[in-house]
Amino acid sequence: MPQFQVGQRWSYQVRAEENRESTFVIGAVDTDANIIHISVEKAFLSDATEPVSIGHMPFSGEALTKSVVELLGNQVQVDKGFAEGLAHWKANRGGIFQITVSDAITAIISAQKPSTPDLFDELVRKMQAGRSPELAAELYRSLFALEEWFFLCELDKDETPMQWDFNIGGQSSPAILAFTSAEKAIAAADKLNLYPTETDIRLMPADIDKAIIWLDSENCHCTWVCFNVTHQQFPLYIADAVRMNLKR
Repeated sequence: MPQFQVGQRWSYQVRAEENRESTFVIGAVDTDANIIHISVEKAFLSDATEPVSIGHMPFSGEALTKSVVELLGNQVQVDKGFAEGLAHWKANRGGIFQITVSDAITAIISAQKPSTPDLFDELVRKMQAGRSPELAAELYRSLFALEEWFFLCELDKDETPMQWDFNIGGQSSPAILAFTSAEKAIAAADKLNLYPTETDIRLMPADIDKAIIWLDSENCHCTWVCFNVTHQQFPLYIADAVRMNLKR
């Protein structure tokens, strides 16, 4: 693990559509808790002409280690908004990011943008209103066209998706929680209080093929997956998921 120290400027790994010049500065280090607090200097997003800056973001040491590319300098002064952000975080006993810097920034920026109609929310609304087989087929085609699904893991079990009781067909049935985006997963974890205060949200992206293999294994004791709880949610029968995946 890199020896993170206050005042260091780092470049970090970005997505293909972003600019390589993205950088952050370390503003505080909690060695005992393995928490690194940073100030984002530059985040070039695909739809922005000017770089985005964020005064304060807290990360686990492991997440930051996965993010960094190159140490660019030392004894760098952090953004003036860092101290205020850090104080607010401490006062509210905030959590920390366990995902990469790039993914965390994308989630924050997406949450701050004016809301736009979500493909899956719109399809579910239309499907519920009309009970159209064509819309249902379009919904599940779109679901399997994604590169990955997102799960929230059990607090005490690594890589074990969380279950939730749903009313399906008038009966309560345990189903695996799944989401079409990281943002929807994080929002559900917060809204449903799925994790104790000061506990990290355990977000797990999964390749669809690998997700289906696990769902169809003896490790999964549910017959349903429910997507996007707290939004326009929709269920998927696991046996149907296996069949649909074979047709991709």
